Amino acid sequence: MRRLFALVPLMSMMIWPTGAVADWVDPSAPAAEGSAAPAAPQIATPPPRASLPQLHRQGGEFIDAYWDIVSDNTRHVLDYLRSNYAPVVNYYGKPMRREAILAEKQRYLERWPDRKSWAAATGPQIACDEATSECVIRGVRDFENASAERADRAAGRFAYTYKVRFAAGSAQILSEDSNVTARR
Repeated sequence: MRRLFALVPLMSMMIWPTGAVADWVDPSAPAAEGSAAPAAPQIATPPPRASLPQLHRQGGEFIDAYWDIVSDNTRHVLDYLRSNYAPVVNYYGKPMRREAILAEKQRYLERWPDRKSWAAATGPQIACDEATSECVIRGVRDFENASAERADRAAGRFAYTYKVRFAAGSAQILSEDSNVTARR
């Protein structure tokens, strides 16, 4: 019996995996001054998870928007990337802070102010995990970059892999990797 009584205070709260806590309200407690009845208990509910088809759709929409936006002007690209990278990302096999990644992207955008890329023959492959709301997105794209100021050009094909988490209507890049597979 002693152990049962020790658990009663713990049972007076609900703790969800998201860390939300809801206080238990004793219905026999007197009403707060100025109110007619005791306050109703506030129960936290975990956010709904996306289904696999929803995650797959979100993954496709994300990667399409990503490639469209990174071909845009420098300021807009960096704002977009800032809002989509997790605070720490597995970046080309190493953990890297978002600000360091953005500094690297800034240098790339300055080096190649004119950038184009388009999907190779097939679209991306998307594999999602419903339990974590994460998708791994792999694909192949052709590219052409130019710098009139440096009178330089680069073109070819690259393979990419992104791991993205979808939560509360937004995407966060958790991992990024790519490599040039052919030059023209």
